[in-house]
Amino acid sequence: TSRDDYHGQIKAVHMLEEEIELIEREEGIPASRIVVGGFAQGAALAMLSAFSRRERGKEPYAGCVCLSGWLPMCQKFRVNGDESDLTPLFWAHGEYDDIVRHEQQMFGVRKLR
Repeated sequence: TSRDDYHGQIKAVHMLEEEIELIEREEGIPASRIVVGGFAQGAALAMLSAFSRRERGKEPYAGCVCLSGWLPMCQKFRVNGDESDLTPLFWAHGEYDDIVRHEQQMFGVRKLR
């Protein structure tokens, strides 16, 4: 089992959200109309950003796409029901992924409910 890099993941979330804020300013597209997503580690980052926004006083994204990813920082990360209800999620994961275990998806789904 690997451990989450708390500081690295928080830094990456800030970098992602800086890009979202740039899109909001320059293109006039609010975060509530933007879908974030990724594959593997990028998916974990998208999940962390999407499902912790309300806790940080930010409006939810339009949605989140997770391909072969996981829900990071499960011990520190709290998701309230409103947040998971407000952010649609598409999460796909292959049963035979030998890097990110399929059980990670099931664990994350239970945590988000």
